[in-house]
Amino acid sequence: MATHYDDEAQVDAIKSWWKENWLALAGGLGLGLGAIFGWQAYQQAGDSRAERASQMYSDLRNAQADARSEAVAEIRQTLVNDLAKTPYASLAQLHWAAQLVKEERPDEARTALDWVVQNSGDDGLKALARLRLARVDLQAGNVDAALAALSPVPNGFEGLYLELRGDALLQKGDRGNARSAYDEALAAVALNAPYRGELQRKRDDLNEASSS
Repeated sequence: MATHYDDEAQVDAIKSWWKENWLALAGGLGLGLGAIFGWQAYQQAGDSRAERASQMYSDLRNAQADARSEAVAEIRQTLVNDLAKTPYASLAQLHWAAQLVKEERPDEARTALDWVVQNSGDDGLKALARLRLARVDLQAGNVDAALAALSPVPNGFEGLYLELRGDALLQKGDRGNARSAYDEALAAVALNAPYRGELQRKRDDLNEASSS
């Protein structure tokens, strides 16, 4: 089950990924599309779509807060159908998947997360969706599927992916490789990260179990 520290870690990973990659992505996109039909026209169209998607996502969150389930479903479907390449469509799917997990509907949650992996134009959100897919699979006891979702490890998400890999390997009974995964995760996580303590406890528990 996801914890508060899981959420903090995921937010930190997304922030880190965007900070490291946004300039290169924006530059490459501008160069390629500008050569085809003009950067200015593309930028204006993109801004319009982004503004519409942003407003719709805000409306969706308000509808969620007010428990207006029909409005939530309608807005989410419009984002998915009409604005799939905006990050807001992926965010809507991620929130929807989280709700489905709470309602113990893992198969539907898996479908929503897989949509993000297959359709999102944002590699950071794809990485987050893969991480959550692995969590859903692991909670369902599908350890091999979880391990498959965690490979390859994306830049900026090393600590989260490697920790969950350790959890999966431990659930599979592979204590040696679980220990190695936790060690790699600790090496990737900042010393002052608030969620490092939980990871360290997992690693220490393996040491205590080995010595008992």
